[in-house]
Amino acid sequence: MFRSSRFLPASFLLQTFRNVFLTICLSILSGACFAYPFPHYETWNVYETEHFNIYFNDKTRYVADQAFDIVEDIYKSVSTELKYSPRDKVELVFSDLSDLANGSADYFSQTIVIEVSSAPTNELGPFKKSALYNIITHELTHIIHLGMNYSSEALYRLTKRLTSKGFLYPQYIAEGYAVYNEKLLAGGGRLYNSYFHEYMMAFAKYHDFPKLSQLANRSMLRWPQGNGPYIVGAEFIDYLADQYGIQRLLDSYHDFAKDFYLSGFEQAIHQAYDKSAEVLYDEFLEKTFNTYMEKEKTETSYNIVISANGYAQYPAWLTENKFVYYQSDLQQDPGFFEYDLQNSKSSTMLREPYLMSNFQLSDESLYLIKYEYQDLYKTQLQLYRYSLTNNREEVLEKHVRNFIVKNNRLFMVQDMVTGDVLSEVNFESLEHNKLLEAEYLDFLAYDSLHYRLAYVKRNQAKNGLYFLDLKSKQENLLYEGNIRDLSFDTTGDVLYFVADWDGYSQLYSYQTREGSLHRLTNLLTGVYHPSVQANRLLFSTLTNKGYDICYIDNLANSIVSVNYKIPKPDEIVPTIPTFQAISLNIKKEITPNFYATYFKKQYPKQPKPYDMFNVNLLYFIPFLAISNYGSYVGFNSLMTDPLQYHQFQMYYLYNYGFENYQFQYMNTALYPFLQMNASKENDTQAFTTSLLFPFMQKDIYFDFSAGLQNQTTSPNNQAQYFTFAHNIRSYRGYNYSISPEKGFANLFFFKIRDNTSYTSVLDDLNLYIPGLALNHVLKLNITAGRSQNESFTVGGFPNTYFVRGYGYNDTKSGPYLAKFSLEYKYPLARIDDLTFFNFYTYQLYGTFFVDFADTDSRTNLFQTPLFSVGYLIDAQNVFSNLIPLDIGIGVATTPKSSFNLIFFFSL
Repeated sequence: MFRSSRFLPASFLLQTFRNVFLTICLSILSGACFAYPFPHYETWNVYETEHFNIYFNDKTRYVADQAFDIVEDIYKSVSTELKYSPRDKVELVFSDLSDLANGSADYFSQTIVIEVSSAPTNELGPFKKSALYNIITHELTHIIHLGMNYSSEALYRLTKRLTSKGFLYPQYIAEGYAVYNEKLLAGGGRLYNSYFHEYMMAFAKYHDFPKLSQLANRSMLRWPQGNGPYIVGAEFIDYLADQYGIQRLLDSYHDFAKDFYLSGFEQAIHQAYDKSAEVLYDEFLEKTFNTYMEKEKTETSYNIVISANGYAQYPAWLTENKFVYYQSDLQQDPGFFEYDLQNSKSSTMLREPYLMSNFQLSDESLYLIKYEYQDLYKTQLQLYRYSLTNNREEVLEKHVRNFIVKNNRLFMVQDMVTGDVLSEVNFESLEHNKLLEAEYLDFLAYDSLHYRLAYVKRNQAKNGLYFLDLKSKQENLLYEGNIRDLSFDTTGDVLYFVADWDGYSQLYSYQTREGSLHRLTNLLTGVYHPSVQANRLLFSTLTNKGYDICYIDNLANSIVSVNYKIPKPDEIVPTIPTFQAISLNIKKEITPNFYATYFKKQYPKQPKPYDMFNVNLLYFIPFLAISNYGSYVGFNSLMTDPLQYHQFQMYYLYNYGFENYQFQYMNTALYPFLQMNASKENDTQAFTTSLLFPFMQKDIYFDFSAGLQNQTTSPNNQAQYFTFAHNIRSYRGYNYSISPEKGFANLFFFKIRDNTSYTSVLDDLNLYIPGLALNHVLKLNITAGRSQNESFTVGGFPNTYFVRGYGYNDTKSGPYLAKFSLEYKYPLARIDDLTFFNFYTYQLYGTFFVDFADTDSRTNLFQTPLFSVGYLIDAQNVFSNLIPLDIGIGVATTPKSSFNLIFFFSL
């Protein structure tokens, strides 16, 4: 048995709750606060190079093998360009938890995580070397750039990257520069892709560019939302490099890392350019606008049919005057809709949370792809058949990226870890026939009359449009380049597709009998997802607010070029020699360990077992809250190994002489998970050991736990308890809604003494109910509890069950608890711009609330409850670069006082 008196000095770190009982309760259940990023059931190994530890499992080893051969070259390129070399090795993890390609970098832990799914050329390419080279270049740029640290060796060893200033960079610099390095150092990437330029042309067309203050945050509300810092930021960095040379920007990084700039990175920009960031950005916008004005007179004319603040995409003709399309505004569930051109009316076919945009309607069935949770770790793309007659759906295949259904046949592209597989499925015989494999496959078109398939394929860096004769299995390359959105006409004699050979995405037609190629459109904002029927064209194009669905009545009249000649490949993606780009940026000042880059020790390509005891300090986060009913200061820190199997969390909070400390440990290497919690609150100490059983079912998270707790309230007053709990909550929500909550959360806790009948029970339920209109939410909270040997406290903050409007000392305590709270939250205003003191605000929301709570004996409960009614105005998600703030003010009335001012500020 563990005894808290043996190991709990006063310096142990504890949680922020005054009520001892609930502190213990939440400590046991706080496994949900830890991350579960990597599966416990995988066997991991590691390759070591001079500057990397490369982690992989059996499924991702093939990518780790490729990375082993290129990471040091990438490291040399990025560190040479930046004139900085990190003092520790980079942790590079290859995971297979998603069917969508992705990468992330955390410079605090110096860790890169890359999902090994195929990287789409049309979104992340084109690639001059390889997709993997591009992705690692991008993420390593973050690690080295944001982690620049000029602190002393002693201070660095104590604090690691905590003294780095990476979190203070505006996002348009952090992400824009990383995308720019895809071009500069990898020779390809998104700056060579048409859609970045098309976004800029769309902003210019409507003369509505995002503001620099909006782009400083990845979470801006206005279009293109989270993509804005990548797109506009990369174009802006590209402009600065072209106009002034990249060296000035690199100088600003070093100056910012060394010196203290009170107003942030913008002051370092002014120092390097002798101009403010706003002036430079205005120059860039003026150039972009002039580029559009020079070309807009030659644009193809079209009519906008559906204008959406978000995504209106993939229109597909149903009849002469009706079509189906996909729409998502990221503020509610996406869906498929039917539109009547004659009546200009839209009707809903299907709305669900995780619908992807590609779909097909065939024989009263809607074929669609959904992106769903599979377990605690994995998400997956699944192909469904949804019946429009009885509203039933069935899963057809897993890991499906793209598909086409015709004549009782299914052709599909599946992500199969080591590459993509193109298969044919006969619905009658259920026979599966694998047709071919490649690094990347997408965009299918089926010609049933000639029994052939058109598709886009990439091996290495070569991307092209192919024909496959399904009888002879002969494959032919038709065209190279960034090609997408394929479709045959009804005769099979014409193949329509989109390519960006001239710098923008345009629609082309390939006459299969003649072998001729025609260019059909000229749009500076791009052609996406075209659907052609009887010489009429539906398509999506970019605007300042999203993708709109557009219409051209006579496609023949819009032909730009007959017998179009494709530009030479080097005119499409010019090559930037890496050695030349680096030589331009050599600078006298280098870090002391920079030369280690050039004197390499030989590391054999031999896997070693993963060492889960290699922990790094990840975060040290201070926080502050100020309000008229209670204030506090504190910090939170986390240590973990690269795969986060061992997680150590420390927490401290101080409030008017009241101190809380907590230390938590979680092990997720085995299932069930092990969690240990040590805490001290005034005279009460506790140590709890628990087993956690978390799992996912669809989008619902479940966590069941059982534990043993030793508690000491004085040297001679010790007790031991058994604890049991569950925590269930919905993961649904809306990313860019003013009220993103949706679903529910429920916590139930039971605690019993091992040698007496003393028990404690708590049940807490939160329901988020759609309100009167979009983004209006009702929140209902009901909490009830009973404790024989502990007491609940309600009243003013910081009590866990606080009733708004009551003061710091207006409290009630008792063994029984009842709490009811009802909130109605609604949007007041969208700000989405710089306010004052460099603080960025999304929007304001208002909240009407009713709070009711009481604690007492069972017979006296509800006799003299605490009760308040009030109204709050909250500035939601306020940011200074990446530092979140919360600011609010309100009033409340209680039986004790008719007017109580409420204000709060938290950092």
